[in-house]
Amino acid sequence: MKNYFITRDEDENITGLFARSQYEGQKKLTETNKEIVAFLKKQNEPTEIELNEQKIRTKMRQIAIEALQDDGELPADFEG
Repeated sequence: MKNYFITRDEDENITGLFARSQYEGQKKLTETNKEIVAFLKKQNEPTEIELNEQKIRTKMRQIAIEALQDDGELPADFEG
């Protein structure tokens, strides 16, 4: 089972995981600890900025496809 040395913020939220201790007395938790599992899950979730960027890219693509179809550079039935 993998162990992680952790750092916390002033509210006791985990802010970092390390394979090796960063300082003497640093707390160590196992990979199955609920706080570790939640922290790792959160790290893999897209941020609000990333979600908004994806929306922008999708909208820009739709606009570009429609413009190219209007100009006859893409077939009308193009869905990409």
